[in-house]
Parts: sequence; structure tokens; C-alpha cells
Amino acid sequence: FRTCRLCDLRFRTDKVSEEQFAAMTFRLPDGTSYIAFRGTDSTVVGWKEDFNMAFQYPVPAQATAADYLARVAALWKDVPIVLTGHSKGGNLAVYAAMNASDEVKDRVERIYSLDGPGFPESVVNSFEYASVSDRIVKIVPDSSVVGMVLETPERCMVVKSDVEGIMQHFALNWQVERGEFVHAGGLSASSRYLARTINGWM
Repeated sequence: FRTCRLCDLRFRTDKVSEEQFAAMTFRLPDGTSYIAFRGTDSTVVGWKEDFNMAFQYPVPAQATAADYLARVAALWKDVPIVLTGHSKGGNLAVYAAMNASDEVKDRVERIYSLDGPGFPESVVNSFEYASVSDRIVKIVPDSSVVGMVLETPERCMVVKSDVEGIMQHFALNWQVERGEFVHAGGLSASSRYLARTINGWM
């Protein structure tokens, strides 16, 4: 077991062969619980789980993300919740929200997915997904690849990046002016083509 010193929550970490998961909760000055889910790390387990997302639902990290949200919500009751994550972490944020109890779901104000992959078609057409879809803010670079994998029905905020190709996935390369992302005109033709191709393969 590993204990989060900030909130005294305990999670099993001996499932090394099954999942790669990390999350942190920030308490903002207004009392909001801001939960950030980590994306894929450099381990083989992390990459294996990413590939499993193409045919397995849910993957272990998604189930753990939902459990983490439930525990944090129980620890600080009646406060607003914001969920976020980059790459796989963005997918985990959306999954946790749509699988939360009605009481917790009502407290979720926004879900930010930063170039996170989508979900199978059956999931995005489900009641659970529809119950939180109006609060999902998906932000992708103009040459997004990862963020276009699987179904992504929500409208995306497309931003400019300092680099080209797959390196745009790294959010530190996204352009910011006066504290706001610099908006791009839309997804590039290469991004749309790759999305159609990869999703067709899967």
C-alpha cells in the first residue's frame, strides 16, 4: 500500500503487472478540490495499458481513477470538484466523472482532457457519458494524434504549438499568451487523416 500524505488515502500499488496510475488532489483557495490524473509514464506497464485501451473497457487505471474520485469526494464533502489530466490522464478524468455517483457527479464543475484519447462508440453513446458531456473541455494541438484516437464527440479547443507532428502531444509545447492558450483555426488535414486511419485499424 502507498499512503497519500496530503489526504491519508491508501491505494494498493502492488498491481504492477496490471496498471499504471497516479493522481494528486489540490485544494484551491476557494475550497474546490482540483484532481489531476497523470498520463502515461515511461514504464512498459503504462504503454501496455495504453494499447489495451483499444480493445479493453475499462482498463484497470480507469477503475482506479473512479475509486480515487469517490474517496476524495468523501473526504471533502459538499465542495466543487474539477478534474483534469493529460493524455491517458484526460481519459481517466472523463471516465471517473461519468462513473461517479449522482451526488459526486453533481459536484463536478469541469473536466479538462488535455489531448486525451476518447472512448469506444458504445461508451460515448451511453447515458453515463451524456450525463457529463456538457462539462468536458477537450484541448488538443492542431496536429493532434493521441487526442483523436477512439471516439471524440465533444467539441475540441484546438491550440497552436511550437513544434510539429507527434511532439505536439507534449503540452509544454503549446503556445500561451497572457495566460490563455493561443487558438488555432482547427485540426490539420494530417491530424484528421491519421485519426481516420488509426481508428479504422482499431
